[in-house]
Amino acid sequence: MNLKSEENRKYINLYNTVMETKRLFGQEKKYITEISDSYKTCKGKKEKETLKNNIQSTLEVIQKNISKSQ
Repeated sequence: MNLKSEENRKYINLYNTVMETKRLFGQEKKYITEISDSYKTCKGKKEKETLKNNIQSTLEVIQKNISKSQ
């Protein structure tokens, strides 16, 4: 009985890890899409500078997520 519960626990942990990884990749895909769309609409230097700052903030958030997942 104990062996079966240990196996179930491992399966549940693996499932949770996979789902969290899927969520993080989905979030990163959303960020990349938003960055791409924003870059296409940038015309002036000031807009590009704002986009650069937004990208840096996004990268910090992504790095925090990576650190949490490890």
